[in-house]
Amino acid sequence: MKKIADWLGHLPLSIPQKFIGAFLICVIPIVMIVENSNQNYRRSLENSAKDYVKQITEGLVQEIDDIMLEMRAITLTPYLENSVAKVLRGTDSLETREAVNAQFRLMTSGRTTNNIYIFDSAGQVYGNKSYQFMRRDIEGQYEYYKELAYDANGRVVTKAMLGVEDNSGQTHDYITMVRSIKELDYYQQLGVIVVD
Repeated sequence: MKKIADWLGHLPLSIPQKFIGAFLICVIPIVMIVENSNQNYRRSLENSAKDYVKQITEGLVQEIDDIMLEMRAITLTPYLENSVAKVLRGTDSLETREAVNAQFRLMTSGRTTNNIYIFDSAGQVYGNKSYQFMRRDIEGQYEYYKELAYDANGRVVTKAMLGVEDNSGQTHDYITMVRSIKELDYYQQLGVIVVD
């Protein structure tokens, strides 16, 4: 710094020009240091924001995976608890309704799933929610779901259902899983389970 000051002192400059030169020699490094610090801080903020978004995204993906596994488990419940198959084989609709309602309580215990529907082989639908919260289109969807489920031959089928209206008039978007309900003893198709 002393050499620069000596060099400025020997230049044929007026005193104001020498002050301006000295000022610039002091300010330019400060501006460069501030700009460098600013860029480092910006990079640090960007990296922190990227890490935060990545953590949130990973958390959401894990939550969606958990919900999908839960839905898949619900579609398997009729196989684990064979009472639904026995009831769907029967003809007494009151007995069927009571048994299916008991099955719904088992399926929804501690779970976050929105709607569960069970169709018998005649297309009669049973839902775990009151009529007001059931999908408005569900009764007319039996043939569609039956074809999807039967073609999958016991595997679960996943569909996106967008803009679905319930009986109260509210619109919802769902991920829906469909699986056929088979009687394990005779491998006979008895119905379809639909989980939103």
